[in-house]
Amino acid sequence: MATKVASLHEAVHLVKEGDLLAMTLPGEVQAQPMAFLRALLRRGIGRLRLLGVTGGSINCDLLIGAGVVEQIEICHMRLGDMGTCPNFERAVKAGTLKVLDNT
Repeated sequence: MATKVASLHEAVHLVKEGDLLAMTLPGEVQAQPMAFLRALLRRGIGRLRLLGVTGGSINCDLLIGAGVVEQIEICHMRLGDMGTCPNFERAVKAGTLKVLDNT
């Protein structure tokens, strides 16, 4: 049986232009896969769609701020006790992000 464990490099290279990525919110801001997200941004993949399984936080906001997300489906976006997600708010106001409500 093949292993399901992948290196960071291998995992990032599984993501393709326009893919749907499920984002979870374990522990809010403190437990996000930031190395993966930064590596993904270095690859230059765009037109991503995000699904905030239990909401969105810094994980989604980072990708939105980089301009690589075209759609997000979420029930809420928040940086925990630090407040709202500035990149998300800017993109929504500018009309550059399609938002679907999954509450």
